[in-house]
Amino acid sequence: MAKKIVEDWNNDLGIIISDILPAHEEQGILKAR
Repeated sequence: MAKKIVEDWNNDLGIIISDILPAHEEQGILKAR
């Protein structure tokens, strides 16, 4: 259950980040994970 919540939070955070940052910065963040 907790893992599912964390996954949902990460998905929401990724959407927020993609809205704020340019695409090339978003790609850098995804690769850095």
